[in-house]
Amino acid sequence: MVILGPPGIGKTTFVRKNEDAIWKSGNKLDWIDQDDLCNELGVDWHHNSNNQVDFKLNYQRADYITEQSKQMGYRLIGSLFWEYKADAIVIPPWDIHSKYLENRKDLNHNVVKEVRKILEDQAKKMKIPVFKSIEEAVKFLGD
Repeated sequence: MVILGPPGIGKTTFVRKNEDAIWKSGNKLDWIDQDDLCNELGVDWHHNSNNQVDFKLNYQRADYITEQSKQMGYRLIGSLFWEYKADAIVIPPWDIHSKYLENRKDLNHNVVKEVRKILEDQAKKMKIPVFKSIEEAVKFLGD
């Protein structure tokens, strides 16, 4: 399963809390941070990003790795995509999302708003269900 969402909605925090619960319970890891996986596999989504061809290829590499991982049975949550058809998309209300972003000085609010819009459009185009929280999406997917 794959959940996509814009930067700054708590995806990494969700995975880390999940990892902590796994260590305590002894169960297998359920959700993997897509950023971490792609980084480990050498995907540099900022590589030569001023070149539109390279920019697109960077994110298509992420789509490819995401799909391969899904086919292997992994559950991923992230924000790296080009035209990937996720199982769910999370877009929290802006008032909540902007509060999360207050703690993220590394994120440009305008870029985050653009990603939100792209995900909204992609959800409509590809008929992907949209949720207001990660927990809602996970519950819907049957975690």
